[in-house]
Amino acid sequence: MQINPYTTYDVISLVEKLQKLLGDVAEQEIQLFSYLACLLSLYDGKTLTYWNYHFIKNDIGAPYSVQINEAIKLLNRNDMLISDDGYLQITDRGMINFNRLSELNLNADREKYLNASVNCLQYSPFSVVKESLFKEPILNDVIEISDRKNLLDEEDLSVELLYEQFTSLHKALEGKYSDHLVVPALTWLSLLGKNQIG
Repeated sequence: MQINPYTTYDVISLVEKLQKLLGDVAEQEIQLFSYLACLLSLYDGKTLTYWNYHFIKNDIGAPYSVQINEAIKLLNRNDMLISDDGYLQITDRGMINFNRLSELNLNADREKYLNASVNCLQYSPFSVVKESLFKEPILNDVIEISDRKNLLDEEDLSVELLYEQFTSLHKALEGKYSDHLVVPALTWLSLLGKNQIG
């Protein structure tokens, strides 16, 4: 499998950010926050193809990207991450690489979404963010399906519902906060958590 440079950057960026807030970072947390960042890019008007990698619903009903898993393995082999019993930490070499990569234009735009997804944890506990995200239309729609399923398929009705939620939220917030996506993210997650959006 060819390594996707976007996934590699996203993984190292998320580990760097989450490590500051959580300490050790579980691989599943990288998957979850990358998925949330992808959804925030959709809220911000990007297309499904913008994210450049795909997610499926895994066996436990969570978002999972094979490309993220491969990037974690690559970064671990290249001594940029240390993996210990499923938990990740960024190394000094990884930090040097992250700082270099973050200067590239192609990654600067992605930082907006990666930062917003992680910064939700400054205002809401991890468990609340996770539980609320599992109530978003796409994950909620596939929760009863035992098989793995592609997420974010343009022809899926739950994707259409997601876009409707984002359009309503954008109108309610009067188009504000495009530079500070934490506000729409937390508002949306809060409404999902309280089952007040549908």
